[in-house]
Amino acid sequence: MVPSGLGPFVRRTATDDTTGVIALILLWLLSGLFIGALGRLALPGPQPMGYITTALCGLGGSLLGGIAGSVLFGGAWNAHHHPLASLVLAVLGAALLVWLVSGRRRAVY
Repeated sequence: MVPSGLGPFVRRTATDDTTGVIALILLWLLSGLFIGALGRLALPGPQPMGYITTALCGLGGSLLGGIAGSVLFGGAWNAHHHPLASLVLAVLGAALLVWLVSGRRRAVY
């Protein structure tokens, strides 16, 4: 007989699944906020946007950085093997999105 809480017959509750999903969403938002903040720091001057927009730019920048890594380095691109390059590409993607979202326009002289 398998003791309670061990083995393949462990009961899972809906609370366990909900907690995992909430933790995953919070992790995505915090990482997006971190990458978005680095993207904002990469651009000179103030960018008029809030925390949520910064986090969304960070998440989008990470996605763009992953796509750029796959295109530049081939289909064998793996973020686990190149963590610094992944971070740089994610920040560059976030900086591009921050530049687009913040309404930066070049002055025409």
